[in-house]
Amino acid sequence: MRKLFPTRRFVRSLRVESSRISKALDLSDELRSLVQATHDNAFVRVVNMYQFVLICQRDVALLIADIIDSKDRARTQLYVRVLALVLSEFFEDLEVLFNNEFRKQFESLFPREDVRSGLRDVCRTLSQLRQCHDPTLRAIRNTVIAHREHDVTAQLAALASLDQGRILDLAMAVKMWQASFVLLWIPVLQARSRFNWSKSLRNTLVESLGLPPNSAAAGDVKKHGA
Repeated sequence: MRKLFPTRRFVRSLRVESSRISKALDLSDELRSLVQATHDNAFVRVVNMYQFVLICQRDVALLIADIIDSKDRARTQLYVRVLALVLSEFFEDLEVLFNNEFRKQFESLFPREDVRSGLRDVCRTLSQLRQCHDPTLRAIRNTVIAHREHDVTAQLAALASLDQGRILDLAMAVKMWQASFVLLWIPVLQARSRFNWSKSLRNTLVESLGLPPNSAAAGDVKKHGA
């Protein structure tokens, strides 16, 4: 399993990513306070969704790092099961939060065709990921982590058949989806320039994706923020 990644360097990059996300979350609270003061409930929901995905993105990054870094089989299996639970709950929660009403509010706040197209793309990808992997995640969640099968032989069979590589592959796909989602959000947040958007906040949100402030993505943020 560890041969799939350049272990030490990759683990370090995940730890750095989690630190960037923590900083982005702290700074996004600054934005949320400003938005809440205006009683713009639709935009509060947008910021809330952004923060929700960031928290999950940090959890996934840290769990992947712990799985790759672990040298104990039982500990690794535990981390994999927790990761499966996090992913399962993430899919379920987004189905509720990412409903049609929210999408309409999102599009009304930022009615640009490229943003609408990006929103459709992330929704489609999320749906495909869930349809493909939800049965596996549910089986793990309901047998050996959130709930435990009372027949221990069923638990042991589930542990023996646990496909760590598949869960890691899914986690990486979800991480990529989360990065795409956050990248879609940045010009939307930036466009609300009346909230005295600070340069440090903008750059930190871009860096939470692992991109430097002077990258193309950051330039796109500046362009759309006017």
